[in-house]
Amino acid sequence: MICMVKLNKTILYYKIVLWAIFSVLGLDGINTAHTRHIIGGDMRYICLGKNSTNDSVQYRVICKMYRDSESNGANFDFSARFGIYREIGNNVWDYVRLVQVNVKDIKEVPPNNDDPCIIVPPNLGVEEGTYEFTVWLPVINQTYMIAYQRCCRNPTISNLFNPDDAGAAFTITISALAQQTCNNSPSFTGFPPVILCVNEPLTFDHSATDAENDQIVYEFCSPLSSGGQLNTNDCRGVIPFPPNCLPPFKTVNFLLPGFSFSRPMAGDPVVGIHPQTGLITGTPRITGQFVVGVCIKEYRNGILLSSTQRDFQFNVQQCSRVVTPRIAANIIQNDTFIIRSCEPGNITLQNLSLGGTAINSYDWELYLKDTIFRSTQRNARALVPDRGSFFGKLVLNKLVGCKDSLVIRVDILPEVKSDFDFQYDTCVAGPVQFINTSFVGAGPLTSVGWFVEENLVSSETSPVVLLPKTGVNMVKLEISDSNLCKDTLEQTINWSPVPALLILQPDETEACVPASIGFNNLSKPVDETYKIQWIFGDKDTSNLFSPEAKFDEVGTYDVSLQIVSPIGCVTKKVFEKVIQIHPNPIAGFLTSPDSLSNFSNQVTTTNVSEGSVSSQWYIDNVIASFENEPVFTMKDTGIHIIRQVAINQFGCSDTADVTIDVEPLITLFMPDAFTPNKDGLNDEFMPVGFFKGIKSYEMSIYNRWGDNIFMSNDMETGWDGKWGEVDSPAGNYLYKLNFTEPRGKIIQKSGYFLLIK
Repeated sequence: MICMVKLNKTILYYKIVLWAIFSVLGLDGINTAHTRHIIGGDMRYICLGKNSTNDSVQYRVICKMYRDSESNGANFDFSARFGIYREIGNNVWDYVRLVQVNVKDIKEVPPNNDDPCIIVPPNLGVEEGTYEFTVWLPVINQTYMIAYQRCCRNPTISNLFNPDDAGAAFTITISALAQQTCNNSPSFTGFPPVILCVNEPLTFDHSATDAENDQIVYEFCSPLSSGGQLNTNDCRGVIPFPPNCLPPFKTVNFLLPGFSFSRPMAGDPVVGIHPQTGLITGTPRITGQFVVGVCIKEYRNGILLSSTQRDFQFNVQQCSRVVTPRIAANIIQNDTFIIRSCEPGNITLQNLSLGGTAINSYDWELYLKDTIFRSTQRNARALVPDRGSFFGKLVLNKLVGCKDSLVIRVDILPEVKSDFDFQYDTCVAGPVQFINTSFVGAGPLTSVGWFVEENLVSSETSPVVLLPKTGVNMVKLEISDSNLCKDTLEQTINWSPVPALLILQPDETEACVPASIGFNNLSKPVDETYKIQWIFGDKDTSNLFSPEAKFDEVGTYDVSLQIVSPIGCVTKKVFEKVIQIHPNPIAGFLTSPDSLSNFSNQVTTTNVSEGSVSSQWYIDNVIASFENEPVFTMKDTGIHIIRQVAINQFGCSDTADVTIDVEPLITLFMPDAFTPNKDGLNDEFMPVGFFKGIKSYEMSIYNRWGDNIFMSNDMETGWDGKWGEVDSPAGNYLYKLNFTEPRGKIIQKSGYFLLIK
């Protein structure tokens, strides 16, 4: 666990040699009161024994911290506060007591980079401080937690979100079994290296030893967060007061999606830890400062005894021996790095120098108009208040190590200021004249863009533009000069003229009475904020944008349209005699004769319509004639409708219907005799006449003894004089005939006839 400390609340000015250390550690300049320079740390406990009744156990708790001793940063907290808690539920903790202990045994730790390829700056120092105390704890069936909380983390950390606003919490737990067995927690074997080389494989034994040889499981875990930059005693205070800030503690926020607690440094292969051996391996591929959390859990026979975590930082750097100064520049010209800006102000001097840990200091100088800007940070930020060209230099390793430099020129380019005026008639729906009044110090404009409602409408310098809509229009002018310096200005124009021309489009201009006609208002520009007034003829009105009007009388009508803009501009027009409503004819006709049948089926019409010039005739909705007074021959019996559509000279029409009945008649006669001698004449006895439409027909023949010798249901099948296969003798016979007429009347007939041989 990392036990972090607080800097003095004073802005620190570091010597050049100290900045070499900062560059090695990836710290670009730190001046906030609560920033840390702690490299790492851990916490463990040793069981000193139980009391005579075995109901209390004594522990020695040891927390070791490591800091950069040459950074002039904050020293170790002289007196640190540790909170002791007990778990009373599922990750619910209760405060037990507070232990306050002073730091002791502050000593230098030898440099941890034995790789001869890496140049370790001579002023790099690592210091170890120890907090140690003993405490008696009652043996309980619950887990204890010992915690130390402190703000804040280094702002240059690469894998956390807002790292300088995140504190730290360091914990170790003592389970009920650990209390009962007087267990000792594991102890880490070594401390991780401070500096890692980018693109070089990492192999570090992060294992721990255990006095009881219990099983230890290793994993990357999320470092805990507690404390903030407030001067309070709660969890947002610089030094949280343990009784006021109970577990569980929050975890730090990793920058997603690139980093997480399980992938704190990414890499290829990914930097990871072996769960059984604690070996950390992988190859970091990006430079930066990365917070890493390693948790170890101690098990005995599958039961958790204790858990703790180490919270440390890896600094991944370029580890080349050769230093090459480079900065981000717009142009490199004759070994001069030229930085161009369109505006005076803070200019970022971004360091891209090659050399990694071989670079131990940065010295920037920029010769301004009245002063010289100097900085020893890796990346500098210079305030350049004037326009013009300013020279300077960057020196690497000015005092110690491989020295090199480059020439800098900062060009603050001439001013570009977007501005425009506009003119238009407030009541006339004409275009707007835009007047470009922009200022360009470097010569003429090279690019002009006029945008109305985000749509490009012109690239002219001072265009004339017809706005697309009434009301408020957002107009934007974007300009740029030959240096690609740009500026933008947005203004609103409240454009509410009345239309220059009123246009209406009726659905039709001539109609038959009564008529309903829609009027489309095609006048522009108009929107819902305008007032509309329609007058149709001399009475009907409407305030709708595109109304519908009814005309119930014959005549010629004027239509008046008035439009008032939101600012009171008025336009009006009367469309004279635009609508003409015509009369309708009166349809009418007579038919003769009064009675019709299938034997008399011709209908004569007499046209008695009024005001018509032509007629269309329909029989049962089927067009039948265009004559003035047609004669129809009815093809079928039954009820029929004859319709006349009378049309006048305006195309107006009227309809008249007459219903006629064509009665279906039949004529059926029975012969008095027949001669079935097969001479082809009168060989069968059957009815004769016209009997189309007869239904349910039945004819029976009886001899003089009353025998039914023949029967037929088919009017086309008569009696051939046989009874079965035997010819009947000459003589009188009786017939009986039953049938239904076409309209349902039942007819029964009987009589005698003579069979002649």
